[in-house]
Amino acid sequence: MKNLKFDDQFPNPSPEILNSIELKFGLVLPEEYRTFLLTQGGGQPSESNEVFSPDESDLPVQVFFGFGGKYGSLFEALEVYQEREWATGEVDEETVHKLPIEFMPFADTVFGDFFCVGVRPPVQGQVFFWSHDQAPVEGIEMDHRFEDFYFLTNTFGDFIECLG
Repeated sequence: MKNLKFDDQFPNPSPEILNSIELKFGLVLPEEYRTFLLTQGGGQPSESNEVFSPDESDLPVQVFFGFGGKYGSLFEALEVYQEREWATGEVDEETVHKLPIEFMPFADTVFGDFFCVGVRPPVQGQVFFWSHDQAPVEGIEMDHRFEDFYFLTNTFGDFIECLG
């Protein structure tokens, strides 16, 4: 996996911090994403960092979530957007814009949308784009929780390689 350059780079977390995230949220970080955090930390990328999106436009990565920065906290993103109500199948107005527990946000766009990695089956390790206000894609039968997600790559490493 290539190393990214950052204008504002976060410190690399320790393996113990990542283990505590997995334990607290009941998820398993894909190995390539774990390696990225341990070696690159996250932050605001400095070079061209656009990826092809489902609507055929380029989406800039604003920040890769991490630890220790003044913004872009991975822990905060998980606390705000991972919602346990999905596990029970109960949906209410407060959880409409929450992420299903199968997904973990790892980066955002300037538009408030997320790049997510699968942290549970059936999407474990795959990378998706989540549009918080996108209509479902016609002709694709999906679990209602996955309607606003668009598949990008099979692995986190593939996602990094696709960046501009």
